[in-house]
Amino acid sequence: MAQGAVTPSNGSIFSKSLPEIQKALITGYKDSVSLMNPKGATGADKIIAHASVVIKSTPALAKCSPASIITSILQLSRYDLAINSNNEAWLIPYGDTCTIQLGYAGLVALAYRSGMVKSIITRVVYDGDLFEYEMGSNEYIKHRGGENQGDQSKVTHAYCIITLASGVQVHEVMNKKQIDRVRAKGAANSPAWSKDYDEMARKTVLKRALKPIPKSAEMREAMDWDGAAAPVLDNYDRGTGTYLGKPEVVIGDDDLTPAEVTNTGGAE
Repeated sequence: MAQGAVTPSNGSIFSKSLPEIQKALITGYKDSVSLMNPKGATGADKIIAHASVVIKSTPALAKCSPASIITSILQLSRYDLAINSNNEAWLIPYGDTCTIQLGYAGLVALAYRSGMVKSIITRVVYDGDLFEYEMGSNEYIKHRGGENQGDQSKVTHAYCIITLASGVQVHEVMNKKQIDRVRAKGAANSPAWSKDYDEMARKTVLKRALKPIPKSAEMREAMDWDGAAAPVLDNYDRGTGTYLGKPEVVIGDDDLTPAEVTNTGGAE
């Protein structure tokens, strides 16, 4: 077992209530959050503040194992993404497990941070918009908004245009049926989807567009964690801030699991 790893037998976080988890974040786990965060203590303070608010305001987290809550928070600290804020990342209760769901802004931040993406354009198309596209050897997307802009009940498509650092462009288009199929496979009732369907539609088409392009190690890992259960804290080495093993996928935010993406070459 890794030095410093927490086990159920030492009276640790595994048996604690939500208020006790919040206290543990501020005391026993602050150094770990700092170690995981690229900004150190400054970034850790922000993560802990966000996590404390989320723990207080999300009663459903009480059904999740404390280990999965803490480990999810540690992993989001690693990516320096705001928790349940700015549409960067969400803690989503899924049965008795806390899972991580990246928001649109979080996925965009990770893509730009990788240095492999020059620009990202994502748009939602509504009924009544002028929308034309062609895929294949002469790809193009043409879109002019209409009177239903912003009406979530009128969404028909979402699309993404990524320009890589090399200048190569990647186009992706999804219709509403495809978007809703992705939603149904994941946390369909999560606050991210219910509060901002448009942003989640943009995230969904962006994530699909990102599959075949080059990625940094950080981004590949973050996309593996999206919709995945945190590993137990036995797998976390507090001395090095690393995990021993891969997260277990519980819910999917797209039509391929991380394993399937790897098998098709999409994660490279």
